[in-house]
Amino acid sequence: MLIRQNIRLYIRNIRNKLTYYEKEELSLKIALHIFQYEIMKKVKNVALFLSFDGEIGTESLIKKLWGKNINVYLPVLDKFNAKNLLFVKYNKDTSLKLNKLKFFEPTNIIDSTILLNKLDIIFVPLVAFNKKGYRLGMGGGFYDFILKDWQKNNFLPIGLAY
Repeated sequence: MLIRQNIRLYIRNIRNKLTYYEKEELSLKIALHIFQYEIMKKVKNVALFLSFDGEIGTESLIKKLWGKNINVYLPVLDKFNAKNLLFVKYNKDTSLKLNKLKFFEPTNIIDSTILLNKLDIIFVPLVAFNKKGYRLGMGGGFYDFILKDWQKNNFLPIGLAY
């Protein structure tokens, strides 16, 4: 476990040294790159995250998804299952609140939550990943819980990192 924590600290330190302009340029390049894939012509519902703590910026990607009439969903902490995330529809008028983990989440949970098997793609935040595609997240285990049976839910997980 100590090795994972050391890698996490090392990579987070590197990404925090990126300038605002470097982060913006890399985030835009990733957003543009994503739309080169054929699968993006078929998707209707996509989950992703609002960036915090130095994560890859998602604002450009969100705007491009909206521009293609793709529904965007953000994670919300599940009050009934501490390790679970719910995904709630997000648009430019969505009201957000800061949760206990210090990231923003939508407040309109009741009427806008989507089932995992209705999502086409979940963009997952990463701190790091290896050549085999194994991810190292922030350490909370929230996405690990969702990703453990991703094939059964029929969505494609895609990791985002610098």
